[in-house]
Amino acid sequence: MRYLRREDAPVESALGRVKVPMARHACDACGTSARPRERALDIVGSMTPAARRMASLAGSSCCYAEADRLLAELADVNFGAKRIERTTRSVGADVESRREAALSGALSVAAPGAGGDVPARKPLKEGEILCVALDGTGVPARPSETEGRAGRNGARAGTREAKVGALWLTEPDGEGGRRTVDGSRRYFAAVESAEDDAQGDSPVARRLLRELAAAGHAPGDVGVCIGDGAAWLRRLFAEWFPDAVQIVGFFHAAEYLWAAAGARYGPGTDLAGRWAAKLCRLLKAGRADQVLAALRRAGGGECDTAARYIGERRDRMRYDAYLAHGLPIGSGRAETRDS
Repeated sequence: MRYLRREDAPVESALGRVKVPMARHACDACGTSARPRERALDIVGSMTPAARRMASLAGSSCCYAEADRLLAELADVNFGAKRIERTTRSVGADVESRREAALSGALSVAAPGAGGDVPARKPLKEGEILCVALDGTGVPARPSETEGRAGRNGARAGTREAKVGALWLTEPDGEGGRRTVDGSRRYFAAVESAEDDAQGDSPVARRLLRELAAAGHAPGDVGVCIGDGAAWLRRLFAEWFPDAVQIVGFFHAAEYLWAAAGARYGPGTDLAGRWAAKLCRLLKAGRADQVLAALRRAGGGECDTAARYIGERRDRMRYDAYLAHGLPIGSGRAETRDS
């Protein structure tokens, strides 16, 4: 490249916008131009490393417009919502690629602790149980991100399904119960498919296994798997954690019971509330037969739907036994960090 001119380039820094003198060079052969000093200072998209860190941290904590407002109030910088979005996505993709490269051996049972930045294996202590919760939830998406995807009643899809999950350890609390081990919780989420791809595993499975490896665990360490009973979850759990206890989250079963009660007695009525509460108590007490009998006697619509849901998954709804052993029966940790 040959020297063209010297110019004052606007740069977004952690202290606001500044102008940095830079020389611009150009290549006559390909017509491209560049400022070598940008590369030397690691300036990307006119943002310094500190500015990109601020933008991505704020952008990953709340919506981009709110992140822009917070940064303006707290640091007196004005990056703009679109720039914060681009930066957050770019930094997130870079972090993801680095983690995937570091934990590339996580799909092997023997991988944790072997090479790279993978943490050393952390054997479970006596009495500890490693729990996994996974769920899927629809998130709004741009039209360009739902191209070719069908929604309800043949309409174009307006959402994509995000797979969200959590890992945590429980231990005896010394009083006959169990508690979560401090510092053991890990949360993760991504809009990814649960179907196997050309690599032989689903992106969701690979992400879960990378998280296990990052926490210093192998698939064989998992003792409890919790989800909503979906077919993709059952396949994933059965393939990677065959010795773990599979549990359908009680909240998901209760949703069906409350919907059935609302359809029978009217949504929000006292009769619906009492009937749903009674069925929930029976199910939690291990009396699935009585719950199914009540639903089938009522019959029709939501009652039939609830009966099918519980009947097909009752082998993973032994809530009385789970509770007696201090096992969690809810997938709430995968659905909200505040649960």
